[in-house]
This record gives sequence, structure tokens and C-alpha cells, in this order.
Amino acid sequence: MAGKVSETRPLSMKVVSKNSIADGVVGLRLSRVDDQPAPQWAPGSHIDLVLDDGVVRQYSLRGDEKDQSALSVAVQRDLRVEVDPSVYVAMSKPGDVIEIGGPRIRSEGRASRRRPRRFLPPVTDPYNLMS
Repeated sequence: MAGKVSETRPLSMKVVSKNSIADGVVGLRLSRVDDQPAPQWAPGSHIDLVLDDGVVRQYSLRGDEKDQSALSVAVQRDLRVEVDPSVYVAMSKPGDVIEIGGPRIRSEGRASRRRPRRFLPPVTDPYNLMS
């Protein structure tokens, strides 16, 4: 599938499974809460995960794009920032509901634009997820 892939409205997705892919990397499999097929996507597509505090993080989709039962992403902790929002995503567990935007693929020939990072104040790590 070439060109732009897009889902225009935010979707509620539930975490179907969570597994450790590598040190500091968690795989999440997300299916629609309304049990409809997952949106179509193509290699290179991304989704935005909207966290509870309003922070939006972009993740690349992975896996078999023909499998419309769920979407899969890998969440890697970013050690360059003191408080990494991906830690909150990694804390998700099966049954949790996450809002997503997308999937979409960047238009060919357009330079990518980085979104400004939103400052998050330091927080404690009661679950020891950042070590």
C-alpha cells in the first residue's frame, strides 16, 4: 500500500498483550475496543499514543500489516531524558484502554518535522521502571 494512510478520528484501543522484546523495550499489541478490525496501515506507518496527562508520543507500527486483528508497537525507554513518557506507556497492562491517532505514513518527498518536546517535571519512580 503506497501513499498516505490515515485514520482521521482518535480511536480507543485496548492493550491485548504486553511482552518484553529486549532490555528496555516493551511490545504492546492493541485492538479496537469496539471489536472492529484494526485500521489498515503500511510499512513506515506511525500512530500517536495519547497519554493520560495529554502528552502525545509517536510510535512506529510493526508486524504484519495484513493482520487487522490488532496493531503492534515497540516502546523503548529514552535514556536521554530525565522523565520519559514512554515509561507510562510501558506501564500499560492487558485490558487498559489507550487513545490513538493514526495510523499515518509521512508523505513522500516531504521533510520530516520534529514536534517540540513537552517538558515534564521530574517525578519519583515508585515502580523502579526507569532503572
